[in-house]
Amino acid sequence: MHARRTLAFAILLPLFACASAPNAGRTLPTGGADRPTDKPAESSSKPSDAPDSPDAIRPEDIAVFWPLGSTDVATADNPLRQGFGVQKPGGFDEWVTKSVRPLYDRGFRLLIVHNPLGNDPDSKSMDLDQAYDAREKDRSWNITQFDDALERIGREMPGMRVVVYIGTRENDLTRALDEGRFRDHLVRAASMFLLTRILDYKHVTIAFDAASNYEDDSPERALVDMVRAYKRRQGQEVYVEPLPLRSWEKDYAWVTLERYYKTHTQQAARLKSPGAIRVFTAPPDFDAWNSDGWAWLTDCVRQGHTPALGWNLDAKESAWRGMTAAQIAARANALAARPASRP
Repeated sequence: MHARRTLAFAILLPLFACASAPNAGRTLPTGGADRPTDKPAESSSKPSDAPDSPDAIRPEDIAVFWPLGSTDVATADNPLRQGFGVQKPGGFDEWVTKSVRPLYDRGFRLLIVHNPLGNDPDSKSMDLDQAYDAREKDRSWNITQFDDALERIGREMPGMRVVVYIGTRENDLTRALDEGRFRDHLVRAASMFLLTRILDYKHVTIAFDAASNYEDDSPERALVDMVRAYKRRQGQEVYVEPLPLRSWEKDYAWVTLERYYKTHTQQAARLKSPGAIRVFTAPPDFDAWNSDGWAWLTDCVRQGHTPALGWNLDAKESAWRGMTAAQIAARANALAARPASRP
């Protein structure tokens, strides 16, 4: 057995008995004591036009959502063409240098990496066992280079936090469970933690896609609970998507696309969560909001939610083209101080 897998088993198995520590953060994966202190000068103090309120958003509270493995098409926004992970060795290294570092230099300190190892090339689905699939399809370098990319971010960009947004139970996982191959299901489902180092990085946490669908007594629910217990000991929160729907999730942090949030606004408003991230991507959400992202962003401020801007910040339609995190936060706070209005 690979040394990493042995270590990961040793880490995961005792988690059933772990007691989780309370989280002090408002909407962030890390607690208040772990907030970054090395922000650039432009974001090191509250903007002068921000309201004097503890709920005012800070530059480092604004996330950037990057769909790293969700497209087969190479574009200026997603040059890696990661329909099922990077297409060539070195792609993750290039992504850190050309994409993540510029965000860091503009003052962003929270990055959501969506589907990092890509869709299953056969089914085209976004699966929980994407690391297992990568190894099975002779793409183990994809796993190790993603690990290296996360390590680089932590080493070269102090204060940058990463949410690794992974898939749900589908295809091979579902078949294994239906056919009674429980050991195979367990190993495949835990592959993101057995085959990668994402549990080891204190600046990294996890978001589970479609976890709201997991029944109370499901194997996946147990896996989510174990990972959460471990990450909470590192001062992090684990996120479920799109909104907590079942009793076991009632005190979980959550992450959702804005168009899903709008569908469940009343339910979401009743939730008292240790963290809530609303993802606003373009172009669909720009169209829905009449090309104005500011109403959405200021609503996030008023609700105490973390806003996550789409990776294509500088697209022509973008409301925040060319802006730093400090500039976005300053304007959002100023707008949030006015009487509430939404399109």
